[in-house]
Amino acid sequence: MLEYQHNLFMVDGPLTDGQLAEVRAMTRRACLSRYSFVNTYGWATSGAIRRP
Repeated sequence: MLEYQHNLFMVDGPLTDGQLAEVRAMTRRACLSRYSFVNTYGWATSGAIRRP
């Protein structure tokens, strides 16, 4: 069984360079911009993980 999760978080105003650095220190997987944080997970209970 394959499980896939895509999370998108948006903020009301742009993040500063310092705020972006703080978020980046918490995760290397996320795709960051000044207005959004996107993280995608994929896992399988058996076999290889395939991304859509």
